[in-house]
Amino acid sequence: MSKRLETCPNNLPTQLSSFIGREHSIAELKSLLSTTRLLTLTGAGGSGKTRLALQVAGKLLAEFEHGVWWVELAALTDPVLVPQQVASSLGISEQPGRPLMNTLSDALQTRKLLLVLDNCEHLVVACARLVETLLHSCADLRILDGMPLAIELAAARVRVLSVEQIATRLDDSYRLFAGGRRCRRPLTGVITCCRRKSKPYFVGCLCSLAVLLWKQ
Repeated sequence: MSKRLETCPNNLPTQLSSFIGREHSIAELKSLLSTTRLLTLTGAGGSGKTRLALQVAGKLLAEFEHGVWWVELAALTDPVLVPQQVASSLGISEQPGRPLMNTLSDALQTRKLLLVLDNCEHLVVACARLVETLLHSCADLRILDGMPLAIELAAARVRVLSVEQIATRLDDSYRLFAGGRRCRRPLTGVITCCRRKSKPYFVGCLCSLAVLLWKQ
């Protein structure tokens, strides 16, 4: 992969250690990215989403004529600056008197590239807007992002709630995640039922999962 990093356009972070295992996950993600334009990695913090995304991105360098570009969002606190961070990572300059999203859309419209958004969970509304705009205007753009499971559950509600409505309900995650046509019982009931049927050593893991879902 080091040879591709030198010859293909990219700004991928240098990996300081070898990546071992997870061949099945890598192959599956590569296959999915050939059939979808937006792919999200979910999981608990520290589960290796960033490293896996970096590995997959490196293996896809030769497939994107205009490169693979990494956008690190962990240190960004102002959602208004998300487009600026993306533009900076891509080397796209702002044009005076013109909205940056228009500049980004025009610049990427004819490019075939992969955009990787890392650590975007605290900027989910701004990232959702940016992704939606770019995917609509740039036919050959692919986007790979990573976020925790709780954010993915919230994202599943976009068919019945607007992004703004989801954002205002994040302080009451039981109400946000419960219900819906595909949910046959409240999530509180599902957890209670599982606890009754679970072995004692499994209940502790289940409680930890509940904390992950409701407290993030």
